[in-house]
Amino acid sequence: MSKKLGDLLVEQGRITPLELQEALRAQRIFGGSLGTHLLQLGFVSESELGAALEEVHGVPAVGRAELLAAPPGVFALLPADFARRHRALPFRVEGDELLLALQNPADTLALHEAAFLTGFRVVPHIAPEAVIRDALGAHLRRDAAAAPAAPPVRDVTTGPMRAAGPSPGDRAPAPPGRPPAAAVDTNPVIVSPARPPARPPGAPSPPPARPEVPDDEESPTAALRHPAAAHGATVGPDGPGPGDPLAAVGRRLAAASSRDEVLAIALEEMAAHFPRVCAFALRGREAVLWRSAGLPRTPSRPIAIPLDESSVLSFPDEGPAVRYGPVAATAANQDLYILLGGRIPRVALVVPVQVKKRTVVVLYGDDPEGTSRPPDFVRARRLAALTAWALEAVILRGKILRESGA
Repeated sequence: MSKKLGDLLVEQGRITPLELQEALRAQRIFGGSLGTHLLQLGFVSESELGAALEEVHGVPAVGRAELLAAPPGVFALLPADFARRHRALPFRVEGDELLLALQNPADTLALHEAAFLTGFRVVPHIAPEAVIRDALGAHLRRDAAAAPAAPPVRDVTTGPMRAAGPSPGDRAPAPPGRPPAAAVDTNPVIVSPARPPARPPGAPSPPPARPEVPDDEESPTAALRHPAAAHGATVGPDGPGPGDPLAAVGRRLAAASSRDEVLAIALEEMAAHFPRVCAFALRGREAVLWRSAGLPRTPSRPIAIPLDESSVLSFPDEGPAVRYGPVAATAANQDLYILLGGRIPRVALVVPVQVKKRTVVVLYGDDPEGTSRPPDFVRARRLAALTAWALEAVILRGKILRESGA
């Protein structure tokens, strides 16, 4: 590259140095390309970004409309796996040339692989990361909608028709000689049952005690009895009102104008219930400590923590479940708490925040002294949903401003 993208945009007067610094900070926290964050923050338009990328990389730029209009036959020249791996999308054929849009047109491996797979001479074009991602998603959804449905088959044991393949409830039998695997509790909760007093010999058995019904706001299974609560809705008959526990937080999140402000509000809510809290932004296989409270010392710079399957911050299945329970003394967790400047707590609360079904932020809280009450699980799930919507709203607000030219 002859010149960096950010420097070129500042030189052209498209953005200010302060806007460049804000976009670079967002990139350090959330990952991705600088151009994507400039778009999401509303600092440049797609056409302005495309023109700058064309000058930086020295190859022609291609826009969103042309990528979305790529004929299905051209898109099918390369497998979907190739498009995902290389962030590349074929969009036109001209004679013996295949025009290929790439996020990184200097990816020679992608160019050689595309030429080998198609037999065409590949001509690279540049497009912003967000444009390629959206166009690729649109083509994959179109192909999935056009694919024929699986033929129905009759289940002779139950009679009704169902689609071919195992249903969600089907389980494969355990291999001979091996006991079936125990179910895994994805939302463990510490429970200390009281031991009943010893009954003297010959004394009559006491009548069975009526089971105590836990308070919905403290029970991790409240969402099972009130399904709407799992989606952030209030379980009361009249809906949320001024006295709703998260009403004030919701109003602040709705008014937030930046991702930093959204995460600051969410972390403040966590700090009201735990003496030590952190907000981590997930970036690839790293968790970046964005902000914290209650640590022995405040880090002077962002801390990037490698994620491992045995880490309390890892979500290998990308599941959205809130987790609360004991912290295992694994090597990954020991390294994490050394960086946080304290010992491993007895229990911790981990709240993933998902945007477009991908965990982008993890809210974390614990009590090293072990004196805090169990968390409010319904409230934690609702906070995660509200935070995710607020983050999406910030992105959409930037897109509206960008597209309207405001």
